Parts: sequence; structure tokens; C-alpha cells
Amino acid sequence: MVYGTAGGRDLVALSTGLGRLPRLRELLEGCSSALIQSLRRRSWTTCPSCGRCSSSALVDEPPFSVREGKFIRPGYSEEVDRLRNVIDHGAEMLADLESRTKEQTGIRNMKVSYNKVFGYYIEVAKSQTGLVPPDWARKQTTVNAERYICQELKELEHAILSAQDKVTALEYQLFCQLKEQTCAHVAQIQKAAAAVAQVDVLDSFAVVAAVNGYCMPQVDASNSLTIVRGATRWWKRCPPLSPTTPTWTAERTCAPSSPAPTWRASPPTCARWPSSSSWPRWRSRAAPRAPPWWCGTCFTTPPPGSNS
Repeated sequence: MVYGTAGGRDLVALSTGLGRLPRLRELLEGCSSALIQSLRRRSWTTCPSCGRCSSSALVDEPPFSVREGKFIRPGYSEEVDRLRNVIDHGAEMLADLESRTKEQTGIRNMKVSYNKVFGYYIEVAKSQTGLVPPDWARKQTTVNAERYICQELKELEHAILSAQDKVTALEYQLFCQLKEQTCAHVAQIQKAAAAVAQVDVLDSFAVVAAVNGYCMPQVDASNSLTIVRGATRWWKRCPPLSPTTPTWTAERTCAPSSPAPTWRASPPTCARWPSSSSWPRWRSRAAPRAPPWWCGTCFTTPPPGSNS
């Protein structure tokens, strides 16, 4: 949007997202989390109005290219509506002009026609050329008829032939104005997007915790870390690799002056390496490295005590 490469679909998608911010604020109102409330209080006030402006100007499904036109919503611009009416009802306007001219002049067998060389013209039989008004200009002479043009037909011809180019250029001009209006609020839109992204992540964490029964750890001022019946939840969602699902019970106790913590744990059985003695690098006292000798299908990092 800022670099000027956005199209009509990008602007519609942005306006649709901004239009949902008020509902999101309402849903977050009853949340007791201080972080959620701080995200809710961010400046989202100008974003919905910017989205409504774009949604009122653009159709729901604009074409891919903004150079083709037909993406401004009817009723947004009077000039666009007028030009579209000329394009869609040009034949009806010509028929109305023909019927009014017949009544005014009394030339019953005249007709309004068009060709690529001379454009629009009024064809009158030579037997009735005496009824032609003096302000008509002769345009072409044929064997059996004379072809004329009047000022009203000339204006209508110009309107019909140039309407398509005019409406396409006007729609692109209106689209550029909408982009400029949106770019004026880019700072507020970016803040809102960052807040929504954080809310989305926190909502995902909450859903995962509720589905899997996660609990909040109890934090106190002591120097001990105790994990009782801790289980790797992702392990349970993987296909079973062994008859038993391992459960770790580990305890870490360290004083503030201790150089390193002490772990007591039993690592679970690995699918590729059934026992710790069969893991090649673990036989040495050297500090273990990550892949390739750690089984990537089972774990992402070695369990505690692997380097002892």
C-alpha cells in the first residue's frame, strides 16, 4: 500500500479486516488479563473509519487490474454513474433522439446510424431533404439519401465514444485517492495489526492449554524447581514409537552460588536408538551436539542429563 503497488483486492481485504476491529474490542472488554487490556486500549479508533471509506467506494470483488475499471461501487461518484449510464444505455439515448427529431421535423423515414468512418449521422431520403433544419450540417451524400449531423447528436456521439476511456481514467483517479487516504493512517493500521497479532498468539496459547489441560506453574521465592509427572504433550500426539509413553520426574535444586544445577532424570526411549548406550556420541564425555546423532523424529533437544 505504501509503495503504491497495491490493487483493488488488497484494499478490499484491508478494509474488511479493519471493519472487524470494533467487534474484536467488544470481545476483549471482559478479559481480566492486563496484557489483553493494554492491547485493547491501543489506538484503533481511526482504523474502522478508514475501512468503511474503502468499503463504501469499492465493490466486493474488484477485478485484478485497476486499469480495467469496473471496481468503483455504484453511488460513490455521480460522474462515474453518469458515464456508466451512457455506456450501458447509449443505444436507448440514440433511439430517444431519433424519435424526438422525427416529431420535431416531420421527417418520418429518417434514422440515426453509425459507421467507423463517419461516426454517428442522421440519414434522410433525398425526397425529404427539404424538411431538414438549417442548423444541420451535411456529412455525406449517397445515391438515395443525404447524411447530416446536428449539435445534439454530435455531443451524444462524443459522450458515447469517449465514455469508456473517461470512466476508466476516473475510476483509477478515485482509487489513487483512496490509497492516499489509507496511507495517511498507516501508523495506526500498523499498531492495530501488531496488537491483533499478539491477541491471536495469546488466543492460540489459551486454546492449546484448554484442550490439553495445561496448568499454570506456581512460582515462589525458593531456589528449587520441582516437576512432578511432567509429560511431553507433543509426544502423545505423535504415533506411538514404544509400548509405553515415558513420563519424566525431575528435580533441580541449586543454590545461588552453585556453579551448575544437578538433574535426576531418565530420558525416554528413542525409536532409532533404543538405549543411551547405543547413541554413538553419548559414549564420550564430550559435550553432545544437536543433529545428526539426535533422533529428529522424537526430540528436538537432548533430555536433561544427556551430557553427564
